[in-house]
Amino acid sequence: MVSIRTIVNPDDVRRVDAAIAAAESATDAEIVVAVVERAGSHRHAPLVGGIVGALFAVAAQVAVRATAEGIVARIFDVSLLDVGGLAIAGFAIGAWATRRIPALERFFAGDAALYEECDEKAAQLYAEHEVWRTRARHGVMVCVALHERMVVIRADEAVETRVGEAALAAVADAVGDALVAGPVPDALIVAAERLGAVLSPAFPKTASDLNELPNHLLVIPAPT
Repeated sequence: MVSIRTIVNPDDVRRVDAAIAAAESATDAEIVVAVVERAGSHRHAPLVGGIVGALFAVAAQVAVRATAEGIVARIFDVSLLDVGGLAIAGFAIGAWATRRIPALERFFAGDAALYEECDEKAAQLYAEHEVWRTRARHGVMVCVALHERMVVIRADEAVETRVGEAALAAVADAVGDALVAGPVPDALIVAAERLGAVLSPAFPKTASDLNELPNHLLVIPAPT
């Protein structure tokens, strides 16, 4: 997997920072944008991939040895030693391929498990960066997980009440579409712009507004 520092370079960070500042210029709400290289370990995915690999290897052996005339005999001609060895080899190859190929890991992990780990990562970042500590409880974070290709939005209670889950979900969908369609930094800019657009009517800019959270993109590499 390409390093997040290559995908999002310092110039990109400055562009996203400017987009966050521009979005906040029209609202009292606080916007935090985070991009995460990898949200979770998905430890069950290689296990599932290994099991599939083992089953495929055994099935392939049976298919190769079977013939139209003597398929039953050929199937029972496969020894337990053959089956065990092939299953072990298939499991090892399946597990290795699942860990090495991101698309396979996502497939075997499953969307529900992927989203759960992305949501947990977003919650962790939301707490660590104290997005919840604004005076008016109007902080919101959008977390973009690159490996998982998922977008999660965490919002404080005032944002959820005034903006609503549907509007926030629409922002997440728009960011996800941008992530598929173009460069990652452009999707992060879309995140700031779309959040600004839905927050400004609910939390219009006032003269007493304070910038309570840094307008700086959070770039989170995968754990080493």
